[in-house]
Amino acid sequence: MSMRKSTYLFSMIAAALLSVSTATARTSEDKAPEAVLERAKQAEEVLNLRGVGYPTTESEAYTAFAAVIAEARAYENATKDYVAALETAETAYKSATEGIQMPEAGKYYNLVMMTQTGAQWLLSPSAEDVSLVAFDGTPSAATAFECRANANGTYSFLSPQNKWFRNHSKYAGVSWLSGCSVTGLDDTYNELYCNITVARMGKDDKTDAELDELFGYMTLFSCRGYDSGKSSYLSGYTIIKNDGSDYDGAGNLYYNASVTVAVRFVEVVPEDAGETAKNTFVYTEVSPENNSTVETLSKIRMTYPVLSGSVDYEQSIAVINTATGETVTQGTLNWEDYWGGSTVITFTLDTAITAAGTYSITVPEGLIYDDQIIWNDDDTMDDSAATYNPEFTLTYTVTGTATPKNTFNYLSVSPENNSAVETLSVIRLTYSARSESIEYYEPIEVINTATSEKVTDAYLNWEDYNGGSPVVTLTLDAEIITPGTYSITVPEGYIYDNQIIWNDDDTYDDSNATYNPEFTLTYTVTGPAVPPVASLDEFSNTIAYTIKNANGLGTIYYDEAHSGMMWLGASNNYNFSQDVDLTSKNANWLVILFNEQYYLYNAGAGQFVKVNAFAGSVNTSLQDEPIAITIQALGDYKFAFSTSGGTKDWMCASPQISGKPVCQWTVDDGGCAWRLTPNAELDVTAESAAAIEKIAKKTGIRSITSATPAASQAFTLDGRKVAGKLQRGLYIVNGQKVYVK
Repeated sequence: MSMRKSTYLFSMIAAALLSVSTATARTSEDKAPEAVLERAKQAEEVLNLRGVGYPTTESEAYTAFAAVIAEARAYENATKDYVAALETAETAYKSATEGIQMPEAGKYYNLVMMTQTGAQWLLSPSAEDVSLVAFDGTPSAATAFECRANANGTYSFLSPQNKWFRNHSKYAGVSWLSGCSVTGLDDTYNELYCNITVARMGKDDKTDAELDELFGYMTLFSCRGYDSGKSSYLSGYTIIKNDGSDYDGAGNLYYNASVTVAVRFVEVVPEDAGETAKNTFVYTEVSPENNSTVETLSKIRMTYPVLSGSVDYEQSIAVINTATGETVTQGTLNWEDYWGGSTVITFTLDTAITAAGTYSITVPEGLIYDDQIIWNDDDTMDDSAATYNPEFTLTYTVTGTATPKNTFNYLSVSPENNSAVETLSVIRLTYSARSESIEYYEPIEVINTATSEKVTDAYLNWEDYNGGSPVVTLTLDAEIITPGTYSITVPEGYIYDNQIIWNDDDTYDDSNATYNPEFTLTYTVTGPAVPPVASLDEFSNTIAYTIKNANGLGTIYYDEAHSGMMWLGASNNYNFSQDVDLTSKNANWLVILFNEQYYLYNAGAGQFVKVNAFAGSVNTSLQDEPIAITIQALGDYKFAFSTSGGTKDWMCASPQISGKPVCQWTVDDGGCAWRLTPNAELDVTAESAAAIEKIAKKTGIRSITSATPAASQAFTLDGRKVAGKLQRGLYIVNGQKVYVK
C-alpha cells in the first residue's frame, strides 16, 4: 500500500471516529457544556461532508476546522466563547477556496444547478439535448455524466447517450456568435468546446451571496463560440434562470434572485459499476484510416479521448502480409511526445513497407491504459480504476509505388515562366492542394542574369495569409522596372503539401508529405509603357503624377472619407488592399517648382502635402497653405519626401498602422521610397495654375503666363536687361517681382 493511500485511509478513519463521537450527546471525554457540544456537533456535520466542492481531508482548511472542534470539545478555557469560535471557524471553512475536492475521472455525476431561491435543476441529457428538470435530491444514473480528465486540468463529461457536454447558447445561428450549440451536446469530442474548466464557486459584483453561503458549489466554464465582432472565441459559465425556463452562457459569477451559475456535483454509482469491462479504452481516430490505401506504411497514429497513463513500448507487434500470413516486419507502441502519456499513441514500424500488398497489425489487449493508472514512487502501478485497450486489428493496402518526396510541383505560375513583363513585383504559384507549410522567413535572391548580381530579395507566403492556400505568392522586396532579364531560384523543400501533421507543440510530422523540387523562374522586364520619373530635371509643373511605393506597399491618394489625411490603397498588405482609380484627380499629384523650391500638390483635393515631424505614428497630412517639400532622389526611379527635414521625418508607407497608413520614418526605409509615373492623359493645367497662385500669394511673388513682355520692362534679379521671350523663372517686370510659368 502506498503512502498516499495510507494517509487517505487514516483520514477517513479519523473522520469516521469523529462522527461516532457525535452519536451521543455526551461522553466521559467531553468536558464542554451542552451548548458548546451541540454547536460542535453541528460543526462536525459540516466537516464530514465529502464530495466535489468540499475541502478534502488533506486540506489546510479541514485541519484548521477540525482543530477548533477538538478544542471546543476539550473545553479547557472557561473564559473562551467556544460557540463563537466554532461559528467563526465554520464560516472560514465554508469560505475556503484551496484544497477543494475536484471531479474524478471515471466517476459519474448528476450536474445540479443550485439557485438562491432554493430550487434545484438537474442538467438532464437525452439523445437530442440537455434540458432542465426539477431535482428531488435522488441521484439518477440515467442522467449521470461520466467524467474524463484532460491533460490541461480541464474535464470533459460524457452523457449516457455517448454525447459530450458543452456550453449551451440560445443565440446559436446569429451573426456575432458562430460554432455555438443549442443542444448543449456534441456528437463527437471537440477539444475546443468539450473541455470544461471546473472551479469552486467564487464571487464578483454579480454574486448576491458570501463565499460561505456558496459552500459545496462549483462552476462550469468553457468556450461558447466564435465572436465575429471581436474576432476571438467567447467563453463563459453555464447559467440558468432560477425558474428553470432557460439556460445559456455568462461571463460573470451570477447568483441572485433571477439567475445562477452555481453547480453541485452529485456522485452516482452505476448499478453495474462492479461489472464494467476493463477493455474499453478505444481510440477515437486513427491515421492513416483503417482499411485505407497508402503508398508506403511507416507510422500509424491513434488518438484517444483522454491521456494515456501507460503504454507497453517494449512489446514488439508483428506486421503480417495477409496474402501469405508471413511477418514482414515488427513495430512498437509509444506516446507522441514520450512524456507521461498523450492523446496520440504511435505505432512505428521497424522498417517502412514499400512493397505492394495488404498488411495487418493486431494490437493485443491491455497494452494501452487510460490515465486512471496510479504510479507509485517505486515504479509500481495500481490499475484498479483504469481501463485498457481491447484487442484490435488495423489493415492497410500498400500500393508500393513510393513517390519521391520532392514532387509537389505548381500547376501554373502567373506571370508565366520565361515571359516578358513590364514590371515584376508578385508571382503567384497555383498548386493542386493547399500548402500546409512554407518557408516564409528565408529570403530568395532575385538575380540579374546579365550581371549575375542580386538586385533584391523575394519571400514566399500564402495567398490568404491564413494557414495555407492552393496559391503561394513570391513577393519581391522591391518592384523591378529596369529593363533586363531576371531569375529567381526557389530551393527544394520550401513549400510542403497538406499531408504535414502539426502537433500541439508546433512540431510536425512530414513522413507522408511531399515538397517542392528546386525550380527557377525567369522573366524579361521590358519596363513600363510609361516609365516613372528618373531624375528631378524631368518634373514639370503641368504634368500629373501617380505616386506608388517602390516596395509594393501601396499607392497614395486623397480619400474624401479621411479629409486632411494622405491615404493608401492597392497595397500588398491586406489592411489597405482597396483599389485606387488612377484616372481620378484624387490619385494624381503635381510637383510644382516655384522659386527654386518644390511643392507636392493633390490635384483632386487642391491641397499641399505636409510630412509632419515624427512623434510616434503621425499621419502625413494635406493642407491649404503651401509648404515647401524636400525631394531626395534615391536612384532606380525612387524619390523620398520631407517637409520638416528631421532624420525620421520622411513620408513613409505604413499599412500596418491602422488608420494612419502614411506616416514618417528614416529615408533608408523601404516605405519611404516612392516612384512617380507621369499621367499625360490627365489635364491639370487649371490645377497647376491654382497651386502656383497659392504659392505666389504666400511668397509675395506674382506669377504671369505671358512670356513676352516688352524687353525694356524685364530684368534679371541681378539687374541685367532681358530681350525677347522670357524663359521660366523669376524676373523684375515693370518694377515688380514676377514668376514666369
